[in-house]
Amino acid sequence: MSKLSSGPSIKIYNLVSNWIIFDNNKVKILSGKVDIGQHITTTLSIIASRELDISIDKIEVLKKDNKINATGNTIIQTEEFLSTSDSLIYDKNLESIKTSGNIIIKDHLENYYFFDDFVSDKGFNKANGTNTRIRLSDGTRIV
Repeated sequence: MSKLSSGPSIKIYNLVSNWIIFDNNKVKILSGKVDIGQHITTTLSIIASRELDISIDKIEVLKKDNKINATGNTIIQTEEFLSTSDSLIYDKNLESIKTSGNIIIKDHLENYYFFDDFVSDKGFNKANGTNTRIRLSDGTRIV
């Protein structure tokens, strides 16, 4: 990993962190470019591979601003749960969800989870919330 972050281009261009992420022996390139047949993502992968001296299969090109923002009574619904909040940001690149303000999550067992702020991966497998309160389907409250 140290080899990836110490290449000559990285030392010269100190703002490189605005568009390149080193993650678990992989490199993610954040680009505002849209690939509509010109193969710009392939070209960016080849350039990064040569500049960083790593295999092209370790490079992933992402769109930089690939987010969905919603405010005011936002709702997420899947087969497993229903969630409401005052605001929501879904980042397609990182597959993460960040919500804030009066978050309520109801799971398929009719349990309710209340938060002030909440961050999770897309599948809600890794989640973190602040000021957590829980009301189970049997009426039990956990604060």
